[in-house]
Amino acid sequence: MEQHNGFKRTFQKGHLTLGLSIPFDNSEKIALSFDQQAELAQYAEELGFTSLFVRDNPLYSPHLGPVTTNYDPFVFLTYLSAKTNKIARGTASIVATLRHPIHVAKAAATLDLVSNERFLMGLATGDRSFEFPAFKVEEKNLHNHFRDAVSSLNALWQDHSPNISNSIFELYEDSGLQVLPKHHHIPIFATGNAKQDLDWIKENMDGWMFYPQEFQMQRALLQAWHDNDVFKPFMHPLALD
Repeated sequence: MEQHNGFKRTFQKGHLTLGLSIPFDNSEKIALSFDQQAELAQYAEELGFTSLFVRDNPLYSPHLGPVTTNYDPFVFLTYLSAKTNKIARGTASIVATLRHPIHVAKAAATLDLVSNERFLMGLATGDRSFEFPAFKVEEKNLHNHFRDAVSSLNALWQDHSPNISNSIFELYEDSGLQVLPKHHHIPIFATGNAKQDLDWIKENMDGWMFYPQEFQMQRALLQAWHDNDVFKPFMHPLALD
């Protein structure tokens, strides 16, 4: 992953770096215009911020109250790619249990290529209970569904004709993605526990996005996470109001 442009810019071992969540909005949680978003993204790049991250929630419910506008992450990040040159762009996070791995793999590979390897993909199991019935996904299956989604993405990026058989789909007939990522992989990051244990996340993900918590708890979590020989970054959000 050290060869990937977005990963190199965003993460350095032993150093703290800063990224931003986008879209930017006003005090009423109304997103600014696309021109304003692009201008602020360019300004963030000039100031030295390493990355811009967007969310992925397929559905909205009025019961959520005022929340930041949620565009399709792949389309919005493609727009930002055309307006910036160096800053990495990422998802925090793609709901891997609600999207088919073939669609995710192709969209991610395309976005990484058109942005000159600046795409970082956070992956999540999802936490909005009203979304699962809409996609006919059972919450009791999220653990295995997430694992199968991750293994499918890796296989689809590695080879033009992968053999895949899991709980989501089967692929045997000498077919796959026509266009693969330059390094046959895109940096992927678990969000929260993603219904997995820490050992699995360490082994299968390139980094970890977690949530802020009490200092000593976060410190212990970081020590457990970094207890290995391979550098894998840790991220968490900080809300400023």
